[in-house]
Amino acid sequence: MLRFRKADGADRGRSIYSFDTDDSPRYAVKRWLALFAIGVVLLGVIGHVSYVRETTFQSARSQGLIAANLLSQNSARLFDMAEYLAVDLDGRIGGRGWDAIAVDRELWEASARAVARFPYVSAASLFDTTGDLRFTTLAHPAPSFSARDRDYFRAHLVSNAPAQAESIVSRPLWGTVGNRPIFFVSRGLKGPDGSLIGVIGVSLRTDYFKDFLETFQLPFHPTLQLVRQKDGTILAREPGEPLSDVERVGEKVRASLASGRLSQSLETDTAIVTVQRLPQWPVYAVVSFDRAAVDAAWKAAVVDFVVIGAVAIAALIALAALAPGRRLEP
Repeated sequence: MLRFRKADGADRGRSIYSFDTDDSPRYAVKRWLALFAIGVVLLGVIGHVSYVRETTFQSARSQGLIAANLLSQNSARLFDMAEYLAVDLDGRIGGRGWDAIAVDRELWEASARAVARFPYVSAASLFDTTGDLRFTTLAHPAPSFSARDRDYFRAHLVSNAPAQAESIVSRPLWGTVGNRPIFFVSRGLKGPDGSLIGVIGVSLRTDYFKDFLETFQLPFHPTLQLVRQKDGTILAREPGEPLSDVERVGEKVRASLASGRLSQSLETDTAIVTVQRLPQWPVYAVVSFDRAAVDAAWKAAVVDFVVIGAVAIAALIALAALAPGRRLEP
């Protein structure tokens, strides 16, 4: 800073102006104060950005856990409905032969009414031991169709052990009779001696998951999946094209399913994932949030703060660089 000082005899003939250099103590203090202020602002910006980022990711994990829990609870009810209808149909046929079952219109009407009570249940069907369709609530009489190559039928032919009466969840397929994407919950039909005499299959529609997604309006570009535990086969997915063949979840999610944990959150390169097992069923609800959407959310939340911080830092740098270092002594 420029300063004035009075000239005396010793100063005659010399300049009365003197200048501080960049090494002067006063200038050094100003420079270090400016650098300190820059550091404080920079740390504040970094700390705020880190906090917002972690809060956003934690929000995604929490919302994923809530959504996965709701999806698993409601999906389990679908499976319970299917099992109830299978047991109910088993009781209705009362040990009658296939020919009698095929022509019994009263049985068909009663069974069709029972199925109509449950949303998202497509049909209940009966197959004989050759895989031929003998009865279905979709039509009377049943159309010609064979399930001998379908996993929901073949799984019950492995043995006639009592355990085969337990329900089996099929892979997804395009229903030939109903002409829509479905998957089956099936159970073996036993004769009086305990031998297998057929298979009962209840088909479930996958549009339930679309309705679930529209109802809850989840953030971060969500994807809902229903996945078999044993092999990671995706039974239903929303949004996405209907599944008509085997697709499996990624390796990291499959490892989580294999662990048998009831609930778990994990992160992949592209998603934040929550898995939740369905009560009493070897199936998992999987809710995934797009990681890019989560990143976009926290970046949008901090952009104004970062801009203000950048302007403040630029101003402090300018003050530090342009602070005058000259003065006139009085």
